[in-house]
Amino acid sequence: MVISMREELINKLKELGLTTYEAKAYVALVLRGVATASEICDLSGIPYTRIYDVLASLVNKGMVVTIPGRPIKYKAIDPRRVLENLREEIINEYNRKIKTTERIMQELLSGLVPIYERRSQNLRESILLLRGRRTIHDMIMSLFEHSHKRIACILTHNTLVRLIRYRPRIQRLLNNKDHDIKIYVPREAIEDIPSSLSSKTDVIEEDVKQLNIFVVDEHVLIYEPIPDDVSPNSSYDTAYVIRSKAFSDYMFERIACVMKRGRK
Repeated sequence: MVISMREELINKLKELGLTTYEAKAYVALVLRGVATASEICDLSGIPYTRIYDVLASLVNKGMVVTIPGRPIKYKAIDPRRVLENLREEIINEYNRKIKTTERIMQELLSGLVPIYERRSQNLRESILLLRGRRTIHDMIMSLFEHSHKRIACILTHNTLVRLIRYRPRIQRLLNNKDHDIKIYVPREAIEDIPSSLSSKTDVIEEDVKQLNIFVVDEHVLIYEPIPDDVSPNSSYDTAYVIRSKAFSDYMFERIACVMKRGRK
């Protein structure tokens, strides 16, 4: 279906926040120049019972001015000024929403985080099932943030690429930690290791398939990406997070044994 230029202009004004009637009235006035309310109805198809409310709204928005007389006439403001004003209003509204969102988030964090941390401390051992790549990556970053003792990771090539490319904060976290950190990757992934992490990285010769293992303090995260590609999103990824000091000690030792065996 072919859309006329007039309809296209109306649709674009609606995308900037105008109502259908406001967009129709403004375009009609730009095309006509000066017109009475009745003439605008004829040009735009707006019902006569609505036209005065629509024109009053456009006047309040600085898009139309009135010309006194009998009858009163209306004239469109220069589109360049109108669009610049709309742009500023959209930016101001966006900034207001950002500030409101940040304030609400801070209020929620101050209320929820202490409760969450108290409850988490009471759970000495637990198992969580995570689904979805974004959720799993968030958990990995959270574990790194709260790590105080040790980190050992076995990563597939594509998992390494995803974490470095889409979660740059992870790289900064690992750089700033001064405790025991080792990252093990397949040989072909070495070229993708940032220079700042090269001293903490080693090659694992054994085939890790699509499995990733993270041992972070008392936590073990076992993660299978499906598919194991470099996309930042996948709803099929699955991970288990086990909080157990005994199990994390065991996994840390097993990873060390695998690496020793690979060097022989």
